[in-house]
Amino acid sequence: MKGIQEIKDVLAFGLSLQKAYSLAQADGKIGTADLGLLVDPMMKLMPAIENIKDVPAELKDLSDQERGELSSWVKASYDIADDELEKKIEGGIDLMLHLAAFLGVLGVYGKSSSPDPAA
Repeated sequence: MKGIQEIKDVLAFGLSLQKAYSLAQADGKIGTADLGLLVDPMMKLMPAIENIKDVPAELKDLSDQERGELSSWVKASYDIADDELEKKIEGGIDLMLHLAAFLGVLGVYGKSSSPDPAA
């Protein structure tokens, strides 16, 4: 098993960036006073991109237990004021994790996307 750390790092960055945006626009405008909200996402950027090439392998190797762990981790660590939006984002991540499993079953990972059939 490859693990799920790189998937977590990418999700942590994306979720922290969305949370910063949500907090910044809460007063109806985004301005220089909101720059401090970017500290958390920027701290998570390097871990997210450092080994991003490993994410497809982790997704391909994702077990039901790891998928459940990721889903629980997102729900436990992600919180914004808009509960409806939060549920939609968490549901979207669950969908993405199930889609990754489905694509793995289909054997999509590792196939060439070249339009040339000889490639």
